[in-house]
Amino acid sequence: MLFYGCLGEDMAEIDSPSYYNPVEASAVVEVVERMLNSKDIDIGTGEIGVIAAFRSQVLKLRKRLRERGLNAISVGQVHDFQGQEMKAIVISNVLARPHPHASARSAGYSTPAAST
Repeated sequence: MLFYGCLGEDMAEIDSPSYYNPVEASAVVEVVERMLNSKDIDIGTGEIGVIAAFRSQVLKLRKRLRERGLNAISVGQVHDFQGQEMKAIVISNVLARPHPHASARSAGYSTPAAST
C-alpha cells in the first residue's frame, strides 16, 4: 500500500453537485505512469483501476489518461468496480477540505459506528 499526498483544491462546475480536483487528477496520472514504467512492477494497463469518489473526477481522469494514450485504464466510482479484480487500484478521494454539503457518508466513505 502506498499513500501519495498532493496539495490540491477541490472544485465543482457551477451546474453540478459533483466535485473534481485537478491537482489530484494529475497526481493519479503520474502514479499510473510510474507503475507502468517501473522495472520493479510487472503490470499492464488492463490491470490497473482508478476509483474516484465523484463522477466529475472520473470524467476528468478518463480524459487525462486518454490524452496520454492510456485508454485501457479502468476509471470509475466504487460501484463500477464491484465484482472486478485488478492488480492495482489507485483511489482518488477528491475532497481537500471539509464541505458543509458533502458529508463522508454522502461521498460514499464509511464512517465509524457511533459508540453506545
